[in-house]
Amino acid sequence: MTLAHLQEEDVSLPVLAERSVPRIAGAIEGEALTVIHADGESASVESRIHQESAGPWSDDRHLVWRGLSPGRELLLGFDAPQQGRYRVVAHFSQSTDYGIHRIAINDQSTGDPIDLFHPEPRRMPAVDLGEFDLRGTGNRLSIRVVSTSKSASPKSCRFGLDALVLTPVATGPISRLPGPLDPSP
Repeated sequence: MTLAHLQEEDVSLPVLAERSVPRIAGAIEGEALTVIHADGESASVESRIHQESAGPWSDDRHLVWRGLSPGRELLLGFDAPQQGRYRVVAHFSQSTDYGIHRIAINDQSTGDPIDLFHPEPRRMPAVDLGEFDLRGTGNRLSIRVVSTSKSASPKSCRFGLDALVLTPVATGPISRLPGPLDPSP
């Protein structure tokens, strides 16, 4: 049979299964944050689709910052749903060439530096960065390279962010707390 004689019924294409893309509910994707400043190489979006065994990353992508050395800084911008106090949880990426980083939100430290080394590429379990007063717009996430991880190979200080999750924190006086004598639920 020649191509000229080929009929539609002579051709069959396999039907590919629809692939669902995992997403963290209510998350601000790392790749959606605004890069305000990046020392060294600029931050970029990296797709993780080809590494399903190492994921899943939310939306199959994450923000990656490369070409780093101690002291360099990445400054990212993000918005909150509205001004208020929020618990901020981060989903970082880890791999063999990721370093140790100090994180701050709106110039307030989140605590001890975070080591993003792991022997396999993966999304790190959620990290509670703490509670912060956020503006509706113009918040800043600062990442400063502290050092390479002792186990990193090659010796590198890469950084990866999959997503941030902001959860409003109740503030102000509480009018009534249920107690042992309170019949209401």
